[in-house]
Amino acid sequence: MEISKSREGNQLTVTLAGELNTATAPELEEAIANDVHADDTIIFDMTDLEYMTSAGLRLVIACDTATGGRGAVILRGVCDEIREVLEMTGFDTILVIE
Repeated sequence: MEISKSREGNQLTVTLAGELNTATAPELEEAIANDVHADDTIIFDMTDLEYMTSAGLRLVIACDTATGGRGAVILRGVCDEIREVLEMTGFDTILVIE
């Protein structure tokens, strides 16, 4: 998986490419561990993300929790397959999907 990130004020953008699964979720967690703060808006750009397992979903929800309810998590460029998983799990009602 390829990960890039940028920050503007309290907005962290994390761009993902490849697959977010059990093997790659720890890599993403380590890459953003020191970058996620309360009050942040975290944008996951998933335009080039092909696949996401429950390990990826857990990490996204953990980021949402880390914002302390004062920030937000936005999923951008979600493919149909990942959108379907988000809808089946009900995460589409918790997270903003663009």
